[in-house]
Formats: sequence, C-alpha cells, structure tokens
Amino acid sequence: MGDESQIRATVSIGDSGYFFREGTSDGAKSAVYFGPTHCSDGIHRHITAVFDVESEDLNDVHLTGVKGKERWKKWSLQPNQIRSDITKWIRDNSILVDKPSIKRMDSDYYCVSAWRVYAGYRLLEGFISAIFWVISKPLAAMGIMTLVVDEDRERKRLKVAGRIDTNHMVDLLRKFRPFKGAIEAILPTIVLKMMPRVARLSLTHVSKMSDGDACLLIPKREGMRPAVMLKAEQYFQLDAAKVFEKATSLYERMELVEFLPDSAKLTSIGSVPFAFEAKGDWKE
Repeated sequence: MGDESQIRATVSIGDSGYFFREGTSDGAKSAVYFGPTHCSDGIHRHITAVFDVESEDLNDVHLTGVKGKERWKKWSLQPNQIRSDITKWIRDNSILVDKPSIKRMDSDYYCVSAWRVYAGYRLLEGFISAIFWVISKPLAAMGIMTLVVDEDRERKRLKVAGRIDTNHMVDLLRKFRPFKGAIEAILPTIVLKMMPRVARLSLTHVSKMSDGDACLLIPKREGMRPAVMLKAEQYFQLDAAKVFEKATSLYERMELVEFLPDSAKLTSIGSVPFAFEAKGDWKE
C-alpha cells in the first residue's frame, strides 16, 4: 500500500485515457508518473520525473516502455545535460546580434514573447476553468451535457463523470438559425474586436526583451525570413524554420504523439463520455 496522501488520478475523454500518480523511488527521491492508459501500438508508455526530496530539484526525466514482462527506457534526460545540449545547439546554430541591429529590428518584425504567451495562458486557464463550471448547469439543462460530481473529503476522493452529446448540440444550433443574423452582428463586436487586443498582450519589442525570454520574430515585409530571438547576456538569433524542424524531430523521436488524443475520432462520436478520478491530497 502506498502513502494515501500521494495523488493518484485518471482522466478519460472518449476512448483516450491518462493516469497520473506520485510515488517514491527511494528515501532520498520522489517521482511523478504520467502516461496514456493505452497506446496505438500496444506498447505501454509513461513519463517519469524524478525529484530530490530535500531540494525538490528535478534529477531525471525518462520515458519507459513496457510490453508484457519486458521493460526498458526509451529515452532519458538529465537537467544538466539538457541545458548543456541546448546551449551548444544554440551557439552552433545562431548568430550574435549587436544592439544597433536590435534597435532596427523593432521596425522590421512583430515580436511574440514566449514569456507573455505563457503568462496569458495561465490567466486564461483559470478563466476557462471558472467559465466551465458556470456554463455546465445551462448545458445540462439543455441536455447537451451531463455532469456528476462525487467528493468524499474524508477518504480524499474526487470523482467527476459526464457526457457531451454532440448530436444534440448540432440540433440545438440548427434551432437557433433564425437568430443567425443577430449572432453574426454581435460576434464580430464581442469576439473579433477583442482578439487583436488579446494578441497584443503577447507582443513586445525586440529591444525590450526580458533576460531569459525567447521571441518569435514575424516579418512585417515580404522577402524577410521569420526568426527566433533569445536573450541572455547577449542577443542570439536563429532561423525559425531550423528551430521548428529541430522541435518536430524531437517530438517524433520522443514519441509524444502517443500522449495526444485522436481529435478525428472524438469529433466522429455522437456522444463523448469523459471522467476524472483523483485520490489523495489534491487540495491544500
């Protein structure tokens, strides 16, 4: 039996399922395990992140493959190794940019900040979560979604189960066709005019990048290539195509596609079930 305070959770959407659990590697280290409940090729996979108990520093991340009684590491990454490998790749594939050139680039590129995108995502994540619980009751009343929540605080258990009826949603939208003109008039005002303002939150100037930030530079004129700019003590510029090619190669080699649900399969199902179950101290 494991420690009951450790979190164990499963989530399923349609035919796709995932598990998450905390564990202990030994007295000095703790571990977190995450993976799909089943993979397309029949090989079980899970990612393990190992932490130092005292410092809480990340020591190792690896992907384990399991088939029958066979068990093997498909890849393993250590933070120090990752940092040195990334630093070396950046230095081998980038060019240094001086400050006068940086100032000129402000007028040549739109600068999308990774840090600002992440900060915006965290804000939206909380907002979307709140909105979901607000609209879940109206959706349930219209028969589009069923949702059952069962929480047992004494046993430290939480269960959420539901179903989204996509066919009923389509039928309901057809009934609202007479209001199509009004919706088309309101939607651009409420949504389309807001999107540029939201997008601007992720924009900065190349010359005003924060230390440690990474930015995607989108040309304002034809004939210029998109780039990625990194700022440490100096500015490092990389060809965006080469960065995305490297990221795609790593994505395929690390077999991360097996961790994503099949969106085509989800949209083809008339009624999509979903469930979440957690045990342990998921709340402070």
